Amino acid sequence: MIPVFRRFVKWEAATGILLVVCALIALSGANSPWGGSYAAWWETKLALGFVPLPLDNSLLHWINEGLMESFFLLATLANVDDLGAVLDREVLFAIGQPVSLGILVGLILGKPLGTPLLDWLAVRSGFAVLPPGISWRHMIGIGLLAGIGFTMSLFIASLAFTNGPELATAKMAILIASILSGLGAYLLLLNAGSRRTAITL
Repeated sequence: MIPVFRRFVKWEAATGILLVVCALIALSGANSPWGGSYAAWWETKLALGFVPLPLDNSLLHWINEGLMESFFLLATLANVDDLGAVLDREVLFAIGQPVSLGILVGLILGKPLGTPLLDWLAVRSGFAVLPPGISWRHMIGIGLLAGIGFTMSLFIASLAFTNGPELATAKMAILIASILSGLGAYLLLLNAGSRRTAITL
């Protein structure tokens, strides 16, 4: 059982499959006749009383703030061996190749441009409104966070390239883009708070 689990975790598609399965389960529960009970269940309070800090949150917050971060950390660690294998001089010099440049531009620029652009079109067309206290600075920050591509980006790269120099270069570009996107989102959202900022579209 353990070897099977290890092989599944090492598979680049594993995290994407788990996310899709969990999303389908959540959608099924929310739209079922028991949707009210399902929503109430997520508001169940869970507390950890053995620490001096007040850790008393709903189940939904524990999932969002704790388990999801742990999930992506495990997904990242599962690919540490593969990513470590690309940290060599030849791959670093190949970072200027079209494959890596396309990945860098797509994750670092494409995500923070495309995500808020679609949101802006939805708001301007009247199909949606920004939630109270949310500004376009927040939306751009979300777009930057979308550039963290450890899961689906690695999965797509493994499908697009065989185990060769191009795959190693793609993984290196994904690693760099993920770090830069996360850092950019942190700096942008650091003082955003819940108030509207000067960024208007």
